Amino acid sequence: MGKRGISRLLTALLLSGVTAYLAAADHALLLFAKAGDEAMFRKFDTYRRQLEAGLPRLGFGKEAIRVFTEASPYDRQAVLAELDKIAAAQGPSDRLWVFLFGHAQSGRLTQWLKLPKGVLNITELARRLDRISGEQLVFVFTPYSYELQEALKKPERTVIASASAEGESNPPKLPDFLLKKLSVPGEGWLDPVRQAALENSAAARQAGLYQAESPRITAGNKADAYPFTALTDAELPARRARPDSFRAAAGKQAAPLPGVPYFSREREVELIFDPNGTVTETERNVIELNTPDAARQFTVLYLPRAGSTEFEVLTARSLDKTGKVNDGEIAKATGSVRFSGLEPGSRIEYAYRRRYRAGNGLGAFSRLLTLALNYPQQKLKLTLSVPKALRLNFKYGNLPAVPQFREETGPYNRAYVLEFAKLPGYVPVPWLPADRLFHPYLRMSALKEWQEFTDWYAKLIEGSDIAGSDVEQLAVRLAQGANSNAEKLEKLYDYVNALRYDTTPIGIRGLRPRLPGQVIESGYGDCKDKATLLVALAGKLGIEGYTALLNRAGAADPNFPSWQFNHMLAYFPELEGFPEGLWLDATDTETPFPTLPPGDVNRPALVLTPAGGAFRTVKPGRPEANQLTQNFIFERGRDGQFTFNAQGIFKYRERHAFKLKPAEQLGYLLQSELAELIPGAGLKTFRLGGADTSGTLEPAGTPPAVLLPGFLWKPFALPARSLPVALNDGQPFTFRRTVSIQGYGKLEQAADWKESAGPLTVEVTRSAGENGRYKTDMVIRFSAGEVAPADYPAVRRLLLKALRSDQAITAQFR
Repeated sequence: MGKRGISRLLTALLLSGVTAYLAAADHALLLFAKAGDEAMFRKFDTYRRQLEAGLPRLGFGKEAIRVFTEASPYDRQAVLAELDKIAAAQGPSDRLWVFLFGHAQSGRLTQWLKLPKGVLNITELARRLDRISGEQLVFVFTPYSYELQEALKKPERTVIASASAEGESNPPKLPDFLLKKLSVPGEGWLDPVRQAALENSAAARQAGLYQAESPRITAGNKADAYPFTALTDAELPARRARPDSFRAAAGKQAAPLPGVPYFSREREVELIFDPNGTVTETERNVIELNTPDAARQFTVLYLPRAGSTEFEVLTARSLDKTGKVNDGEIAKATGSVRFSGLEPGSRIEYAYRRRYRAGNGLGAFSRLLTLALNYPQQKLKLTLSVPKALRLNFKYGNLPAVPQFREETGPYNRAYVLEFAKLPGYVPVPWLPADRLFHPYLRMSALKEWQEFTDWYAKLIEGSDIAGSDVEQLAVRLAQGANSNAEKLEKLYDYVNALRYDTTPIGIRGLRPRLPGQVIESGYGDCKDKATLLVALAGKLGIEGYTALLNRAGAADPNFPSWQFNHMLAYFPELEGFPEGLWLDATDTETPFPTLPPGDVNRPALVLTPAGGAFRTVKPGRPEANQLTQNFIFERGRDGQFTFNAQGIFKYRERHAFKLKPAEQLGYLLQSELAELIPGAGLKTFRLGGADTSGTLEPAGTPPAVLLPGFLWKPFALPARSLPVALNDGQPFTFRRTVSIQGYGKLEQAADWKESAGPLTVEVTRSAGENGRYKTDMVIRFSAGEVAPADYPAVRRLLLKALRSDQAITAQFR
């Protein structure tokens, strides 16, 4: 070969070398060995996400971050092959960071990682690392990290280990604190590792542990343990912190929702459900603040620490319009975060993790999640992780669009990932029906059909309805003098209703009733105790009855098999005088027979029978019993007089409001009620007794205008409404009022009238007597306790007509 050929060859070789060098980049290897259980697997997944988010801020390209996890099982050959690729690409000025997590073992002569497939000998790993040029930093976050560090250390390789002593066999906690500090300001490692060690030690003390692991660093020919007095940052690789996306986005993108005070740019929620009933919840949220009020509101943010067995704030920081990032001040005792310097255009980010117990176990796994917040969400990613053997069914509603959905199966758990876009904020308006949902929601359940649920619950409560001779003797004694089954049932109900309400809703007692005899002997019970006792007493008298499960004051969906219940009541399908059967709820002690308390009516109840279960809609036994009557007498020169009479659910509310109140407090309550009807009315005397409440008012120079009760007209204050209105717990009712006026002069007799609109009928009759006596009778009937949006305008006009009609009469005396 001539000189020119040799020159061309050298040039080609040099250029190829330069090209390879220019193409080289920093690399990171994240090696997750076996986790051992789902909780640790999920923790490793959190570590992975933290590193995948943090390493690019330190100059690592996303394509240069290689991850090995159990989610995609791998063996030693895959790891060694990846290291060979890095060796071929890595230049002398490039960095390689290796993170080791998971199950490790240490023997007398060697150490190894237990991979999803086989094992990886640490000596073999060290030899492959020796082939790679450039700067190397290895993090050992495994059991026996001291032993692995000793096998990996070399003068040109820095190794940070979780432990500084042999035999540390527990999974280390140090990465919980250190990984969050990858991109804190500064380039050194010693301060972040020191701070992580301090926080780890404090967390260990708070958890009642004797001590936490103490980290150790080997670099060059030195080995230094916390608090690191021998090493300096100059002897360690630099972190090269760079601005993150949270910081870099400041002021570069206009707020997509300028018309709202604040909104969520991106929110991520992960729920891990363990078989023991424990839930691990992780949430991250980035909120954009648009107004001064929003900035003031988020100065202090309270995170949901209450009820948690473990709670940790992972991130809390704010970003102003100039790009300055400020860490939030975290109060660990309360779970609150204080942000400083917030203003319109600021952004806050918070993340937390908590663990808590979640009621019933996975035998009847069900959940209802409210997806909406009281402010809009641009993006919501929801991850639901359950044991691998469990398959969930989903139902969602009130969403602006169908979410993206995918299912992922890992080595321990099954994860369902749902991604929602542009969820509107939801602030409930008053007087909405409570028997259905109006906000965006997600139901999930492991049940395929209701028979699975009734079989499970039947086994759970089996034998709890056994009633002995003591129950029969009590039933016979209570029913003495009754001539019909309905009369007998009323006597039984009055007895059970009068029992003191008490409960201990933990463990099996939260689901299984006590024996009827135990309830009688103790003199107290909760809803399921009382319902079971009432059915048992009735059964001893030959009256057929069943217990039924209900979502009281909430919404249940009979078309989605799941645990949706918080209450139990009794149902008697055949009873004279009640052709559709009779529902009775003896829980609250204030509900007169045969009415129902608030929260029961119009809801689907699962009636439990020996054959299984069937849904029936709860209806009041006598809807006509819901009546409120008011009588007023105004005579010139004398005290005004009033008498109120409440029946049905109105009586329930009166008992609930007035029971155990001293006389002075009762007077204030009654005065408040009168002030709503007659502004400025002065209560002089009152008497509570029997079915009536009566009293006297200060004399008036002119007869006062008597307004309708607020529960009638307040729901119709707006001219129009797009949502239904629920009145009187959704139950039909009648309101009657009589106003008598005497001695104030002559009045031209107005015409009687009667008019209907939707479920509403108003009837007004008037009469005149001697000596200037005038009387107005008004009857307002709602045949249903709900007004549809289409009927709303007409119902509103009719109520205003009734209100103004009485005002016009009294105005003529002025």
